[in-house]
Amino acid sequence: MKGEADKWQLLQPGHPGKALAIGKNFLAHAREFGVEAPDELVWFAKLPGCLSGPGCEVQIPAWLDSRVDHEAEVVLLVGAPLHNADLEGAAAAIAAYTLGNDITARKQQGLDRKREWPWLRSKNIAGFGPFGPEWTPASSISNLSQLELRGYVGDELRQQASLADLLWEPANALVEISRWCPLNPGDIVFMGTPAGVGPIQDGDLLRVEVDQLGCLHNPVRKLEN
Repeated sequence: MKGEADKWQLLQPGHPGKALAIGKNFLAHAREFGVEAPDELVWFAKLPGCLSGPGCEVQIPAWLDSRVDHEAEVVLLVGAPLHNADLEGAAAAIAAYTLGNDITARKQQGLDRKREWPWLRSKNIAGFGPFGPEWTPASSISNLSQLELRGYVGDELRQQASLADLLWEPANALVEISRWCPLNPGDIVFMGTPAGVGPIQDGDLLRVEVDQLGCLHNPVRKLEN
């Protein structure tokens, strides 16, 4: 990473150590799918091949003829090793924040859930994990919970929520994840999306915004055979 006064540019956004993501971390989002808040942290992997950066196309494969959704999120960067971390250690290990969009093949996810299969594939199509545009050091943000997350498709505001509404705040989430999976510097975690997820299509421009974290733009293109 390249240092500036208070920000770092994303030099290789597609190549973090590990990329993990949290599901149902906003109550309103859980309820829009007919469920309540989970008793435990729900988390899964975003594999390296799905990750991309600011301005990169979200390419919907030609063979995928079902619904694909946007999911605006905040992404954190792990800056120190964590294993069985306590809350103080987890909080100190958060190096920086940026924005992400956890693109999801929604119909496929639903089908896999009904079969009680892992739904990893619905989250890991190439380009379905853009993040950026730059890292904002955690030390420069006095209170993340005072910020608002917004997700747009074109000029339409589809998602809007206070980060105070996160069910698992960043440090608490890292404590739980580190019980099961050691975390290392360079790992990233998508922190979950609020209510308002919806379909995207060819020609859309996706935008994720949080004041102090900047704006992530990604155009959508449906590929042809």
